[in-house]
Amino acid sequence: GDQTAELMADKFRAAAEADLVSRCIAAWSQERLASRSEKMAAQAKADHAKELRDLQARTRAKGDETAELMAKRFRAARDSELVAHCLALWSKVAREERTKAELEQLRTEARK
Repeated sequence: GDQTAELMADKFRAAAEADLVSRCIAAWSQERLASRSEKMAAQAKADHAKELRDLQARTRAKGDETAELMAKRFRAARDSELVAHCLALWSKVAREERTKAELEQLRTEARK
């Protein structure tokens, strides 16, 4: 009887230990999966943040290029208007000088 009781106790203890080992492995496995999921989520979040920063930088650069292009076009138009204005003034002054010279020549001829 004692030997049977001891055998039964050993089997019960072995079954309890096997159950405990199985539960420990299951808990460790779940913790490992949860940790891996957290790491993957953190990596995905970091990747998304980097992608967003890169997109913002590209958008900002494109906006800067557009602003620079607009500024160049504005400067070119302003410079063109300035040149046209200067040429118009020069032409007016040249006509006035030519008219003065012609009047002076007519006066000179009229005195003769």
